[in-house]
Amino acid sequence: MTEEMMSLDEVAKECKEAAEYLASQPGEGYDLDTLMRDKNLEFEESLSKAEKRLIRANEIENLECLAAHLERLPRHCFHGNQMTGFGNYISAIIYDAVEVLKDNS
Repeated sequence: MTEEMMSLDEVAKECKEAAEYLASQPGEGYDLDTLMRDKNLEFEESLSKAEKRLIRANEIENLECLAAHLERLPRHCFHGNQMTGFGNYISAIIYDAVEVLKDNS
């Protein structure tokens, strides 16, 4: 092995040892999922009701924009001489979902 490869192996070994040491410490042995779950709970608890309503309103607005952009797509596709008509089926579904979300808020 070259000197460069040996140093990479040494670095990898040191990283592994450090990770094992950190995992063996009391209170530090969390896995990544537990840390992410804890951070997510902290974030959700810190949001006020007004912030949650604002986030929901933004998400509904984003869905409406998506449906509006989908409506601008051609209503039919041409494959050679054959025309397949699918209309604005997807945008209609999104608009219906937006109406349900608005009614539930």
